[in-house]
Amino acid sequence: MDVTNIKIKPCQVFWGGEDLGYIDGSIELTTEESVYDITTHQTGTQVIGNIRTGVSAEVTVNLKESDVAKLKKILTASGGTHTPEEPGASELFGWGTAKQFTGTFADAKRLVLHPIHMGESKAEDWNFWKAYPLLNGALTFSGEEAQTIPLTFRIYMDASKPSAINLFAIGDGDQIADGEEGGEPNVED
Repeated sequence: MDVTNIKIKPCQVFWGGEDLGYIDGSIELTTEESVYDITTHQTGTQVIGNIRTGVSAEVTVNLKESDVAKLKKILTASGGTHTPEEPGASELFGWGTAKQFTGTFADAKRLVLHPIHMGESKAEDWNFWKAYPLLNGALTFSGEEAQTIPLTFRIYMDASKPSAINLFAIGDGDQIADGEEGGEPNVED
């Protein structure tokens, strides 16, 4: 046991290269590995092994800064903008049905969790290559509490990255250029 291995790691959160500002509460990464149960006639319902069939990941974060620019960035990923044709009209942005039945991959961007204690070093950055924001929960309008923007980033596989790290990787993600393909994964490491 080593008490120095107990860490508190606040992070800066970047999406599409932009700092998303202050965060409310914790940032949570959830992962799941799906498997197919192998059973046989001879062993009945006894599972004798599994075959991996997929992996998934999501990052949940509450943005503490709920300014209009951040709301626009998030809402237009799944919504859009509209400027009325009347002279002097200003742009509106929000959520609607304009993007229904379209893929979300084109709106996914790189999400980076950068531990603040690392300073300029990216050695412990968490890089999620393709992250799509889902407004997750309620936007609260209150005279007593600060408004936050609750988000869940759904993480997609980036086929241009090496298969061992094509959902996310820890370290300096700038070492892998966009679109750079890797060789076979080193499953021994």
